[in-house]
Amino acid sequence: RGRVKAQQLLSTDTLTVPVDGKPIETTRYRVIGLTDGWVAYDDAGRWLAAEVKKKGADILYRLRG
Repeated sequence: RGRVKAQQLLSTDTLTVPVDGKPIETTRYRVIGLTDGWVAYDDAGRWLAAEVKKKGADILYRLRG
């Protein structure tokens, strides 16, 4: 029953995300639409972290080693 919902890219910047205790440089994409927040990927395109706003709360997801 799912539908594709449009997201709008606001900006990109860099963000360092710790993975297994090592800092990894990522590209962070700030988005708005169905979900507001950001997602971060490393240079290989691997998802490493995201933060979304849902019902007034900020939820942080991060890859665990």
